[in-house]
Amino acid sequence: MAAQDRAFCLLPYEVSFSLVCAITIVFSSRALTWMLHHKLNKNIALYVESDVDFCSFQLVCKQTYWAVNSDQAVWRERFLDLYNQLPAGSDFKAKYHVRRKALRAGANFTGGYTKGEGKCLRVLRELILESCASKDEHKRVSSLNFNRILNFCYSTNILGDILHAGNLKPDPLLATVQLMLTPLCLDIDLNFPTWGFPDSQQAAYLDSKVPEGQIFFGRNHQGVNMRWLLHISNFFKYHMTRKEEYSLFEDYKSLELSERPKMWTGKLEDQALGLKRDWKGSYAFLDAADVTHLRQSQFISTDVFIDNMDGLQNMEMRPITEVSAGVRVLFGLFDRSANALKDVERSVAGEVDRSALYYDAAGYDHYPFEACIRVNPLQAQHGIPGWQRFSMVKYFHNPAASGPLVDDLWGYEGCVLPGGEVILGRWFYLDPSIPASGTGGVDFDAHGPYSGPFIFWGAS
Repeated sequence: MAAQDRAFCLLPYEVSFSLVCAITIVFSSRALTWMLHHKLNKNIALYVESDVDFCSFQLVCKQTYWAVNSDQAVWRERFLDLYNQLPAGSDFKAKYHVRRKALRAGANFTGGYTKGEGKCLRVLRELILESCASKDEHKRVSSLNFNRILNFCYSTNILGDILHAGNLKPDPLLATVQLMLTPLCLDIDLNFPTWGFPDSQQAAYLDSKVPEGQIFFGRNHQGVNMRWLLHISNFFKYHMTRKEEYSLFEDYKSLELSERPKMWTGKLEDQALGLKRDWKGSYAFLDAADVTHLRQSQFISTDVFIDNMDGLQNMEMRPITEVSAGVRVLFGLFDRSANALKDVERSVAGEVDRSALYYDAAGYDHYPFEACIRVNPLQAQHGIPGWQRFSMVKYFHNPAASGPLVDDLWGYEGCVLPGGEVILGRWFYLDPSIPASGTGGVDFDAHGPYSGPFIFWGAS
């Protein structure tokens, strides 16, 4: 074969090989370019702050769209810039859209029953449940979710008037969310206004026998009266954050930031049953005649009732593992008076409640006092776990004997809010003459036991 023919035969192979190499280089170059563009677009997307600009960026071309939506990476980073971490397997894009849309739109809260209010409340409940706050070196609590909640509170009226519904019963979820934000309401620096104090004052001195004044209800007393607790929160907010009242403001303002009410740390679902050691608090009282007058009023009258307060008290709690006979006797008297538990006979018989935790406590209220405390777990309320029933018998020592003064016993019944940072409830006089049947000797002037509101908060 001639050299010319051999060259002709080799030409197709050489051309094919060269063409393949060229095509491979071209496609590799394009793939590399696409990958570089994809990575670059992802990085650019992470620096776009405005949601409007972020949406516009996605619509520039297919490459920017796929850079944002081909996986969860960009949405995850964008989400975690604003919120706490979600559980594994969550759809960050969907969650981001729902939260931003609801919180940006806001709502005019008038009872919690409108569609807009419902959307916002469900998002706020999510933020509460998924918050994972921590304390800094100054013991200040911080959380991305709490920041979003606070911004929402500033831009809406959800905390501007927590009882603005008037005679309309608020949606239970609205009342629950508002109650969870009690530490924000009590923050002097945030300066949320206080409204509806006359209604809250009347509620604070209600007899526990009337349905509106019962703290717990339902089967095994597992339900929590959110509206009544909101009144107690509003009552103390009025006295603690308003300088004009000359009641608790100066004492409260003088506290270190770490000693004031604060939001919880960690996640609510991880909170264990129990109480911390150091607490501060206060209680209010009226003369017996004023309590009777207030309870007789079907509507708020023009009379002004001046609450008496003895400043702020300190209390230290210590867990106990063995419940003494004396403590069992005191809680038997407590249960006969408060009817706090459905199975009254168990406590009357002096048996220990195995589902509860018990504490000894000591503090100062004009004179040194001691107390015994019982804490029972409650079921989740409207999707939020961590509620606890608080029962306490406060007593002063008899200087002439080794036991307590039997005519100076005081019961405290209330609810520990989830997170274990705030306790709200009612104090009442414990009459030692109450028989085991739980009847007789419990009324004064036929209008129920002498009682009033109290608040405790964690001071450490």
